[in-house]
Amino acid sequence: MLITRAYDFDKDSKVVDRIWNEHYKEEFSIPSFDHTIIRRVVEVDDKVVAYGFAKLNPEATLILDLNEPRSVKVQALRALMFDAIRGCKEHNLSQLHAVIKNRPEYEKLLRKHYGFRDIDGTMLVMEIE
Repeated sequence: MLITRAYDFDKDSKVVDRIWNEHYKEEFSIPSFDHTIIRRVVEVDDKVVAYGFAKLNPEATLILDLNEPRSVKVQALRALMFDAIRGCKEHNLSQLHAVIKNRPEYEKLLRKHYGFRDIDGTMLVMEIE
């Protein structure tokens, strides 16, 4: 019988570590558990067969008036990023995500001045209704 239940560190950590070492060690490191909103395991006949969690991932969204001079847009971007970083720090969030589409100049600025980088894998999104 399949059941899901809350993750219990004392009971589940060794099994989750074994699964990760056997199947995922070469793909990704065990992620930080900071800001998780749910951690669950799946058991089949009292054997843990899966582990998962969901966590808060802040995303920077920047909407700039493209009619403004470049210098104004850069200053505005810097001001918004300052506040986004400060907000993340105030909430002890260790990462900030940004999705860039058709704006290579934004991407270049975020990479060069703020250390944004590509992530491994493909980022997907799902609408929760």
